[in-house]
Amino acid sequence: HKRMPLLLQSMFLLIAVTSASASSERCETLKTSLTYTQENAPQDISGVLPVIVERVNRELSGVVDVEVLFTGSEIHRRVGKHTVQCSVTRLLSALPHHHHHHHHQHQHQHQNEPSSDATTTAKTMAMAKNIKQSIDEQGRDVVTQCFLVPFTILDVDECQVPVGHSMRHQCSQPASCVNTQGSYECVCPFQGMILPIDNGSGSESGSGSDSGNDSDDSDNMETFWESLKQQSRSPWDLSLASSLQSTCPSQPSTHNCCDANAQSNDGATCRSQFHCPIDPCASSDTNTCVSSSTCLRSSNPVGETQTRTQKE
Repeated sequence: HKRMPLLLQSMFLLIAVTSASASSERCETLKTSLTYTQENAPQDISGVLPVIVERVNRELSGVVDVEVLFTGSEIHRRVGKHTVQCSVTRLLSALPHHHHHHHHQHQHQHQNEPSSDATTTAKTMAMAKNIKQSIDEQGRDVVTQCFLVPFTILDVDECQVPVGHSMRHQCSQPASCVNTQGSYECVCPFQGMILPIDNGSGSESGSGSDSGNDSDDSDNMETFWESLKQQSRSPWDLSLASSLQSTCPSQPSTHNCCDANAQSNDGATCRSQFHCPIDPCASSDTNTCVSSSTCLRSSNPVGETQTRTQKE
C-alpha cells in the first residue's frame, strides 16, 4: 500500500495536545511513546507533528491521512505526561481482522462475488472500536479511528546543571536553589533548614514507576513550602525588605511570588533579582572582627553597620 508522503500529510494536520489525565476512552493508545528532556522539548506542537506522523506510519499500515487535534496551549517545556490525539485514516484492507475475513471468504466465494459477510463483520468490529468506515475520493474503502500517542517531557534540574547551561538557575548567593517539577525556586538560608530532595523526577526512569515518584515529590514539595511559611524567621532569614533591593521583599523564597515558569522572561528576571542578606558573621570572608572578639549581627540587616565586636 502506498503511504502519503510525510510533508503532504503534514499539510492536513490539525493540531492537538491533551493532558494525560484527560478522558480518551474511545481512543486506542499506540505502543509508540515520544520522550523529550525539558531542554530538548520542542518550542511548540509544530515541532513534534512530523515525528508523530512518522511514528503513526511506522506502527500502523495502510495510512492515508493523519489529523492531530489540538485543544491545549503551547507545550514548550511543560513537564509531565501528555497524549497527542490523532485521527488516523487507513485502508480497510490494512486492518488485521479484515485480512482474516478476506482469506476466509475466498475459500467459499467466487472472486467477483461481493463478500458481504466480511464487510458486515468489519463494520460490526468497527463500531465496537469506534472506527468510522467510508469511501475516499479514490473509491477505496477506508476507516478512520482515534489514536493516542503518549508524550512525555522530563524535568531538568536547574540547580544541578553546570554553570553556562542555558537552563542554569539564576539564584544569587546566599540563596539556595530548590528544583521543582518543570521549574525551580530560590530560598533564603535558615538555620536547620533541610532542602527537599528531588526523587528522580528529572531522571530518565522507567515510565512504569515514575508516576508514583512524581506524586511523592509533589507531596514533599507542598510540605516543604508549607513549613517554610510556618517558620519564624528574623529579617536576616528573609529577602531584603526594600523592593529597590530585592524582588519578593521580606519573603523566605520566590515561591508563589515570581512567575511559576522560571524559564520565562519574567520568571528568570524575578529570580535573578531576589536577594537575601549576607550574614557578616557567617564566614571569614565577611567577618572582619579580630580573632580575640566574637562577631554579633545587628538585629536587622538594613543599614551600614552590620557587625559589632566585643572582647571575650
